[in-house]
Amino acid sequence: MAIPSNSTFHSNDSYPTTLQLIETLGSDSPLCTLLNSLLLSEGVWGKHNKLIRLCICRLSATKTLDNLPPGAKISLTLSGDTKGFVGNSATQFATECGITIRNYCPMNFHTWESVPDDVKNMLYEKLQGRFNLLRSDRVFMEHVNARLHAQWKRTRGTLSAYWKKNGGKTNPQLARSKMMPNCRNQEDWNHLCDYWELEKTRKYNDQMEANRGKQVIASRGGSRSISNHRFHLVHELHSHLPRLPPPATTTPAA
Repeated sequence: MAIPSNSTFHSNDSYPTTLQLIETLGSDSPLCTLLNSLLLSEGVWGKHNKLIRLCICRLSATKTLDNLPPGAKISLTLSGDTKGFVGNSATQFATECGITIRNYCPMNFHTWESVPDDVKNMLYEKLQGRFNLLRSDRVFMEHVNARLHAQWKRTRGTLSAYWKKNGGKTNPQLARSKMMPNCRNQEDWNHLCDYWELEKTRKYNDQMEANRGKQVIASRGGSRSISNHRFHLVHELHSHLPRLPPPATTTPAA
């Protein structure tokens, strides 16, 4: 299989080809590893670094979920300091939360708190098809809710960026006519456009953009949470520590 040229990854329209290659190979395949090394050596990991790595991570997690045996479910692990889910299942869960929000969550509620409980319960039930959710554990479910909230904000942010890119601030009717392809349906898109076109919303968004421009954003070194980074580092350290021999047993004298 021919590896795409450097220019392939710099093209704005090349992501479907790139992702198709990665999805076909699998992110842990030798050829995909070689592709990663080639991109690194040729300096392609520039402005597209985060996007391509994030897509590789998502495709790997999606493949794992799609290959689950019938009836099997993934268990989630909370960090010891209860700052979030950790381990490989945390990435898989974040991926599934994003898919669930995009496919099932209506967008006519403009704060996460205003999303009705019956809608949130429906989202929990969708997740329960692949994950063991401890519905009776309050702390556990708070973290499930927080992960869904984060993916809800991210999904709306992506849709909003697409609207702005197509002239939402200067020509809202044109932007409204160009629904983002992965938006759930036209009704959701219309609700969002109605909200973004409000003068109150526009002023609020402009203020938030100005505030974000003043912030110093600390890098987490990827899409993992700090807790998940700590979990993997500790696990890696333990795997390299020498194993102590079992204590010698002595036979009591007769």
